[in-house]
Amino acid sequence: MKILILEDEAIIREDLVFRLKRDYSNLFTKIIACKNLKEAYNNIKEYSPDVALFDIQLPDGNSFELLKRLPKIDFQLAFITAYSHFALKAIKVGAIDYLLKPVEDEDFEILMQKIVARRANLSQQQQNLLIESLSKESLDKIALFSDDIYNIIAIKNIISIKSDGAYTEFNIKNKEKPMIVSKPLKEYVDLLSDGFIRCHRSYLVNLDYIIGYHKDNYLILSDSKMTIPVSSRKKSEVLKRLDLK
Repeated sequence: MKILILEDEAIIREDLVFRLKRDYSNLFTKIIACKNLKEAYNNIKEYSPDVALFDIQLPDGNSFELLKRLPKIDFQLAFITAYSHFALKAIKVGAIDYLLKPVEDEDFEILMQKIVARRANLSQQQQNLLIESLSKESLDKIALFSDDIYNIIAIKNIISIKSDGAYTEFNIKNKEKPMIVSKPLKEYVDLLSDGFIRCHRSYLVNLDYIIGYHKDNYLILSDSKMTIPVSSRKKSEVLKRLDLK
């Protein structure tokens, strides 16, 4: 069989390739590693893989957008992702499986066993059900890769998020120091759109922690000594979300 990996983090992508070559070289004749949706789309068209391991959130979008672009899904598909909010019932449609990063050897082995046992394609009805059900799932936790550890954080405990170039700082309840993640803020804007507000191009703020708005255009937060600026461009939207206008 041919297997395609879609993963933007090089260290994880290389680890998956290493595991497959080390333990499953007799199972896969070709391993195709992709770092973004564009590469994955082109390689799926060229090689027609039998199996695909997809990360969900990529720099150029999410893998559900890729699934929608494909005329058919005639490969077994598993999600390997840092985001834990996708319900098991949605992931288990057809030949679908789901592993949460960091992937344990035992879980990876079980996945490979399922791939061998279930050489069946997804029907169009199953494809539609998968995409529809996944898109409706709510986010309750997120895994943040910081200091070589995947930290599982409850969304409700994230107070604010600050952009720092290619990095992002998460200000989390009951933690003295921000958690630094090596991904840009834009990676989290859509994921956290429901309970958060973009008050500035460099900030996302959890609405539940806003206790005041200062006339000099900054937000006052509970559980934090920080004040968050509000840009003139975002002022109207912020006031509306806070029922102040």
